[in-house]
Amino acid sequence: MYKVFNNVMSACKTSKELEAIALGKSLLSSVNYIKRLIQAEVKSNRPNKKDRLGQLRHYLEHTELLAAARYNSKRSHLYHERL
Repeated sequence: MYKVFNNVMSACKTSKELEAIALGKSLLSSVNYIKRLIQAEVKSNRPNKKDRLGQLRHYLEHTELLAAARYNSKRSHLYHERL
């Protein structure tokens, strides 16, 4: 369990570093961007649509987990700062 927690914290730290490196702050979060890609794919008529939708939904799950971990990490830091 400790190793999983460390991996999540490491992923959060890396995500924050990548965000800082990015050119400006995006108007869309990664989660919202992936949701928009899914909506566009649903409307498309391209071949292998089902496969792409499956991949996007899988990626969305992982992105939502990372976003939740980052949000909880920020809340945890705020909580510990108040102590």
